[in-house]
Amino acid sequence: MPRIFFFLFFLFSCLFSYAQQIDGVYSLFKKDGSRARNIDQATFFIHQTKESDTLYVRRLYNKSGPMIKWESYKDPSCEIPNGIFAWYNEKGTIDSSCRVVNGVVTDILYLVTDDKTPAKTDVSSTKAPAIVQVPAEFDGGLKAWTSYLTKTLETPDRFTRLSKNGTKTTVGVSFSISTDGGIYDVFIEKSSEWSVDMESIRVIKNSPHWKPAVQNGKTVIDKHKQNLTYAVN
Repeated sequence: MPRIFFFLFFLFSCLFSYAQQIDGVYSLFKKDGSRARNIDQATFFIHQTKESDTLYVRRLYNKSGPMIKWESYKDPSCEIPNGIFAWYNEKGTIDSSCRVVNGVVTDILYLVTDDKTPAKTDVSSTKAPAIVQVPAEFDGGLKAWTSYLTKTLETPDRFTRLSKNGTKTTVGVSFSISTDGGIYDVFIEKSSEWSVDMESIRVIKNSPHWKPAVQNGKTVIDKHKQNLTYAVN
């Protein structure tokens, strides 16, 4: 029992030590979903962040390992579902995801069928997306983007302490580039562990502006995906 308690204490002390660097509200839960009073009772935790005045994101995690669920709400009390919802499997890949507007599902974005075949479906529209003639580009191109990621990305202490030497993991992130080149809608496509997920979001969000995409002579919104690898040596 003392060894188990020490491990739990260590695990959550790592969590909340790193959490001090990240805005948000943290809640502990037991296996049955009820609130945990202390560290040793908890099986899961929720990290809620304010992305804007009309977007609040809740991310449900196990003590360690990948995310379980991503939820988006319009209000700080998280009573009005509005935005992306996603469910992740034990490997951190998405099992299903959808878009919700004011509590109503408008798009099924990703769904694994009974035969385990992923199917992307849009229940609101079958209109083909516009073709971007000139995609968004980081100022300086791919080389400058790679340089920014290399210089900015840090392996969190929590991940290092929870991992064996030689451990490598990859977090997949998607994001949108606005018509003025700003970054928004940062989303975890492939989860690994809370601290590296949050580090990936931080680095992408803090990116300098990009050159926006162009369609028919006008700047348009573009989407981009990026894999970020963390290693423990």
